[in-house]
Amino acid sequence: MYPLKKIFAFALLFPLFAFVNAHKFYVSTTNVRYNTEEHAIQIVSRIFVDDLEKTIDQRYGIRSRLATAKETPDADTYLEKYYSDKFIIKVNGKVKKFRFVGKEFKEGMIVSYLEIPDTPLPASIEIENKLLYETYPEQQNIVHIRTENIKKSFLLLKDKDRCTVNFKQK
Repeated sequence: MYPLKKIFAFALLFPLFAFVNAHKFYVSTTNVRYNTEEHAIQIVSRIFVDDLEKTIDQRYGIRSRLATAKETPDADTYLEKYYSDKFIIKVNGKVKKFRFVGKEFKEGMIVSYLEIPDTPLPASIEIENKLLYETYPEQQNIVHIRTENIKKSFLLLKDKDRCTVNFKQK
């Protein structure tokens, strides 16, 4: 009966491993929200740890070991630099610098928090999101932009990496 259990277990597990080398889906999600109470643009970016780690390591020639006990002490510095180079925000047509607030790890993803404080309600926000394209040309970056009255979502690709939302002000 023991060999029968092995065959049964193999039959159950084989489909799980059959497509291990299949094409992986590369995607990130970024939420950009204008907080009227704090007069700030708040950004939450979610990227798979392994994809971001590979990109950071190749770009800066390091072994970041993100989301592990051996994570490099300069990980936040590298992440902030990478976001500054690859994620550009224009408010009312002018590039705005953001502050890297921090990060946390959730379910295989790095959740990064960025903020542009002291910002009056914008007439427009333009996002240029080039995250991970250098490592994964097929990367897809989903961007959600919202204020109290407007919610817009965009799918950005390597050859279409920008989106703009114009807000009607009262």
